[in-house]
Amino acid sequence: MGNPTNLIWRGEYDTSGEAIGVSVVGSLAYVADGLGDLQIIEVSDPGNPTLCCVIGAPGSVQDVSVVDSLAYLVYTADHESGLWIIDVGNPFNPTLLGEYNTPGGAARVSVVGSLAYVAAGKSGLQIIDVNNPANPLLLGEYDTPGTAVGVSVVGNLAFVADGSSGLQIVDVSDPSNPILRGAYDTPGESADVSAVGDLVYLTAREGGLLILRIH
Repeated sequence: MGNPTNLIWRGEYDTSGEAIGVSVVGSLAYVADGLGDLQIIEVSDPGNPTLCCVIGAPGSVQDVSVVDSLAYLVYTADHESGLWIIDVGNPFNPTLLGEYNTPGGAARVSVVGSLAYVAAGKSGLQIIDVNNPANPLLLGEYDTPGTAVGVSVVGNLAFVADGSSGLQIVDVSDPSNPILRGAYDTPGESADVSAVGDLVYLTAREGGLLILRIH
């Protein structure tokens, strides 16, 4: 990885929208570009990134997670929001395989195995079975007290950044019946979350970065 205190600029690509999420697989960067849709960018030469294609979505693309040759993107629009599943095996000619509408919003997505965990705004946490990408199905949901804007899954626990309701910890060992295991009141509105091992990294807007240990 090198020396983290000595970062060197290597390159950039000016997307057409507002880049707010990214997933990198191999030499390709998949950028959630807001109203600029999903952009697939070749980054094998960091000094000269090049656009492969743009995938248009019904609204503003908020996040993307790429697993194998499938891209899972979430978007929001004036009257709809949801999850798209796209075959990106050929990054120059991606194909939409399936979609699922999430009524309360769609801010972040985390894919583990055959399940997509969506931070679905006012609808809380939605767990979608994507075993058949052409026909994703709602398997379970947990209506969080706030607005779900981020999600990270480790083992049987889903950590949900829930806006003004802080961090919600949801047991998803039975994804058809998720249950609340705990919560943490953040000093500011929680905005996103990443859980690694027994540590949870949570952004809390004016509260900064919080690091929590799971006991």
